[in-house]
Amino acid sequence: MRAIPVLISLICGIVLGVVLERSVFSSGSGGAVEGAGKGGSRAGKDGGPVRLMGNKGEDTGDQEQNGTGEDEAGNGGGSITVAEIKAYLKQGSGMGNYRSMMKFGSLLMEVPPKEAQALIEALLKDKTINRQMAMMALGLLYANWAEVDPLAAIAHAEENLGVMEKMGAMHGILGTWMEKDPDAALGYIDGLDASQQSMQLYQAAMSSLAMTDPQRAARLAMNTEDAVQRRSRLMSVTSAWGMQDPEAAIAWAMTLPDKELQQQLLPSIASVWANFDPEAAVAWVDRLQDPELQQSINRTVIVSLANVNPRQAMQRAMILTDEKDRRKTIQSMSWQIAQQPLNEIADYAEMVPEGEERTSFVANIIRGRVHASPSEAARLSEGLPEGQERRNTWSMIAQSWAQSDTAKASDWVSGLPAGKDRDQTVVSFSQGLAQKDPESATEWAASIEDEGMRKGALRSVVPKWLKEDESAARAWIERNENLPDGLRNQWLKPE
Repeated sequence: MRAIPVLISLICGIVLGVVLERSVFSSGSGGAVEGAGKGGSRAGKDGGPVRLMGNKGEDTGDQEQNGTGEDEAGNGGGSITVAEIKAYLKQGSGMGNYRSMMKFGSLLMEVPPKEAQALIEALLKDKTINRQMAMMALGLLYANWAEVDPLAAIAHAEENLGVMEKMGAMHGILGTWMEKDPDAALGYIDGLDASQQSMQLYQAAMSSLAMTDPQRAARLAMNTEDAVQRRSRLMSVTSAWGMQDPEAAIAWAMTLPDKELQQQLLPSIASVWANFDPEAAVAWVDRLQDPELQQSINRTVIVSLANVNPRQAMQRAMILTDEKDRRKTIQSMSWQIAQQPLNEIADYAEMVPEGEERTSFVANIIRGRVHASPSEAARLSEGLPEGQERRNTWSMIAQSWAQSDTAKASDWVSGLPAGKDRDQTVVSFSQGLAQKDPESATEWAASIEDEGMRKGALRSVVPKWLKEDESAARAWIERNENLPDGLRNQWLKPE
């Protein structure tokens, strides 16, 4: 396949920057929760059941919409279509599954540069695609564009992409450019003004260079004067190196005199190793003689192992002796577990000790399924006990569902029991509605029972309505005499 190093470098950037450093959806507290067994649910000791199982074949009510008014092929009948890219991303495997990303990426790398540009435009127009999940697809398409004009590809990415997407695009563009002309690519970066962006570009370039000349990349990274930048560049270099030759990357890292730096690099190398050869990575970790280093590396290897063998990763996590370490590791794996079939997720939940730990784990899993199916996530959340985890989960569902199906989301929010959890959910729902329907968003914000939350929500959505339709918004404000005087006066004040 053409430009394998570009593909591996881009995946390395995504795995290192998104999967390993993901803060997990959120943390909080809550009562006990039970994972449902196959075909039903089990009552917990301290609380009601979480219904992790939907009826087989049940209609979730979510309909995939193109949202562009165009043919989903989007590229005039090329080698891969927008519809095929969306189908892959819909599986939930777009981030963190090394083998799946390699297979999908190999198809994208074969797209000719002209078709790549057309596909990029089609993807950017489609508002139903999760742009973060599409980061690898966009990055590889930009990499193909860079085959003929890297500067034009960079300019387009700068103008059209958000921060996370731009990171993927720059990895792809620089991967191609570094492969074709590394001196020109590095010269371009050196010519930029000192900024966070130029630092990120240089880091991406180091990662790309590591695929073809890791020793040179390591030397350049080591010569960086700033200690923080040096560590960041070395993380990129050794992670990319680890995808090509993990044992050589580890051997080089072990020669570093700075033991603190060494202990920061080794887990990242082992983590990417575990994505494509988990047995070898696990065996190496088990042979380590330093208990502290072994414990640190074991955590990252387990999380990466969850990408390719979640059951083995879960079993390995459960035997960690340090409770805090075990809980942190299990919660970090919940995103990967969330991508598994529903009829298997309950089994994973039952491995986790009952109580707050299981509540948090199950809630994270539900949040990990929100984008693929908000209605399914809403159904699964019914058994969560009242508290922070349920608030976080409901809020995420409401904000996401408001974008894809406002009517169904409204029906669901309307049926939630009154209280703090519902109020917080309405805050998120109104924020999700504010851009497309500020009037409805304002009505929802005004319905919040908690005074503080209600004021905060109104402050967020009413100015958007005033900007879009000032006369209608002012009429609503004048009719609602129960609004706090301070807000009424502020909004009705003549310009």
